[in-house]
Amino acid sequence: MLRFFLGWVFCSLILLVNAWSSIETVVDDAFISGRYAAHGAAGHGWVYNAGQPAVEGFSNALWTFWLGATLWLGWDLHTTMVWSGLIFGVFALGALAFASQQFLNHHWVAWVPVVLVAVDPHFGVVITNGLESGMYMALLFLCLGLVFFDDSKHPWILGLLIGLLWATRPEGLVAAFGLVVFGLWKKPLGTWKTWRTPFGCLCVWAVILTWRISVYGDVLPNTAAAKATGDVWGLWAKNWHYIRPETAFWSSIVILGLWGAVCAPKDKRTGLLVFLILSSTAIASQVYLWMPGARLLLTPMALSLLLMTWALRSYRVRWIGFTAATVLGFYCMFSPLRARVLRQDQLHSVVQNNDALEVAKYLSTVLPDGAWVATRDAGVLAYGLGTRVHVAELHPRALTQQHIDGQDADPKEYAPKNPEAFIFTTNRKKKSKLYYSMERRVYARRTAKYRYLGRVYQHYHRYYDVVVREDVPVSALPPQWVKNRALVLPVMRAVDESMRPEEEE
Repeated sequence: MLRFFLGWVFCSLILLVNAWSSIETVVDDAFISGRYAAHGAAGHGWVYNAGQPAVEGFSNALWTFWLGATLWLGWDLHTTMVWSGLIFGVFALGALAFASQQFLNHHWVAWVPVVLVAVDPHFGVVITNGLESGMYMALLFLCLGLVFFDDSKHPWILGLLIGLLWATRPEGLVAAFGLVVFGLWKKPLGTWKTWRTPFGCLCVWAVILTWRISVYGDVLPNTAAAKATGDVWGLWAKNWHYIRPETAFWSSIVILGLWGAVCAPKDKRTGLLVFLILSSTAIASQVYLWMPGARLLLTPMALSLLLMTWALRSYRVRWIGFTAATVLGFYCMFSPLRARVLRQDQLHSVVQNNDALEVAKYLSTVLPDGAWVATRDAGVLAYGLGTRVHVAELHPRALTQQHIDGQDADPKEYAPKNPEAFIFTTNRKKKSKLYYSMERRVYARRTAKYRYLGRVYQHYHRYYDVVVREDVPVSALPPQWVKNRALVLPVMRAVDESMRPEEEE
């Protein structure tokens, strides 16, 4: 036990050093869960807009509940997301070490995959990006270790933990199925003790389903429909473009996993690991992996490294395995891979109290109760606007809007013609035209005049143009946040006649 604790502390210190460079950044989408959590903490329910139809626009219920509890306690959201993720990352390393020890019968090489995960820059970035990855991996690896542990004295607790996987991430349902089948497979089916674990899991699933159907009217999160574009080949092409610069790293993981599968005993434990690796990889391939760190690939990566350790137990090939593991470890720490992962994190994540968030908080204080803001950004801006302001997400695959039969969201069905404000998204500091077609279409529907207040910056190639209706009592934005006034708003003859240049002259 002491050696296990010391090894865990050692790997946790490595992780802390590894994650320190990304401790200040959070991905924009994390604030979608933050907005739902804010409404839950304020007593409005787990909704995106108070008083509006409930749509489950998050896929991490357990993480969102946790954020809601911390907001209710008065904690800062950004700080909570980062440090909670780091703590769950530490727990994930401990759980992976526990599962590895059980899988290898307490052999000392069980620490190799734990060290490799701890030094991987992807892991350091992902667990601090504001989402539930660390929580999910900690829970999955703990359940895996417990089902490997033959003398588990608490099958009920194991069942509850397995059931919570689905509440943490959608693919947790598939992982839970594999874990439950494995537990039934290795024990006699005629005893009541064998069925306690699946029964405990089913109890948790019943609670999740009852809550989801009663609140949202569906058995799956709306994110499943929003992300199901049907363009499988296009999605794979995008993902390949994203991970192609890291071909050497991911190819090494695949080779080591295959090598471990060949060397490992052909038993039920190996079959479970292979099932979890293949299923989690297949699910990840159905999602656009744009987020820094390729977060959905970390679970199969860690499990592949766990499977690889069987090759290290063979005296005939141990030197090859240790050489490969050592090279991979040094590659993670000192190669251009680390610089690239950190650079991606800096470019595609937001820092605490960024200008866009501060502008949204300012608008929340001057807009009237129940005001509407139409914007493409469902995360940082929407969270900053607070629970008094409604947000209409202007995105074809809006997470916060239902997609009947897989169709794109239609803003005519949920966005008012004349919201109190538009916040348009653009990708260059000096771009003068509206960038996204949906924003152009929605702005063309208006029947009221609007004033342009200026352009603010969020992060790399992400700027926002703030436009308010003329009757809204917002004369200007604080000048420290305004980068420029580069946008030229489209002019509608029937609405903006008095704003036409020839008439002003």
